[in-house]
This record gives sequence, structure tokens and C-alpha cells, in this order.
Amino acid sequence: MEKSPEKSQTAPKKKYPLDFGKLTLGSLRRYQAKFKLEGDLKDKDRLIEAVSEHFFNTKMDCNRVIRKFLQIKKDERQDDSHYLRKSVRNKEKLERNQQARNEKYNIYVASKPKPTLQ
Repeated sequence: MEKSPEKSQTAPKKKYPLDFGKLTLGSLRRYQAKFKLEGDLKDKDRLIEAVSEHFFNTKMDCNRVIRKFLQIKKDERQDDSHYLRKSVRNKEKLERNQQARNEKYNIYVASKPKPTLQ
């Protein structure tokens, strides 16, 4: 007699348009911590399923997200102090570059002849 294939005890996985399985375990753990996902998520497969479910069930105002993103990009362009995910070395380098630009500008302004009023 042939053995019939055993049915899996777990529920079939839902299909999502994004494959969170390509993320590292560290990235998935950061997502879990950021959004305070709870449950028995010690297994990477369960964590992927929880992250996928949370991500696709999260409601958001797309216009608000786009406005916020554009505001951040505008602020970054205007100011070198955004320092998002930048190392201390990069911060110091940006500060030195800003100082050098200021000094060059001050030298340039000082060297220009001042207009005289007649």
C-alpha cells in the first residue's frame, strides 16, 4: 500500500505582492521592533508572514506620506544638518566643508570693491 502524503499542519501562506523573505533577519527584527509586532516570531518564516500581514494591512494617507517625503528632501537640500543615518565622521566632514565654503565666501566678499555713492 502506498502512503498518502501527509497534509501540512500549518495554514497555507497568503500571497503578497512583495517578498519580504529577501530581507535579512536583522531587517525583519528592526521592523518588528519599530512596529511592536507581537506573537511567537522566533522563526524567520513566521516573522516574514507577520511583517507581510502588518505591512499590507496598514492603512495610510498616501498624500500625507508623499508630502512628508518631499518636505524631508527639500530640508536636506537646504541644510547639511539633516544627518539621517550618517556617521560621526561624515558629520564632521560636512561641517568642515561648510566652514571652508563660508571662509571662501567671506574672502570673496572682502576682495570685491565696495561701490561708492556719488
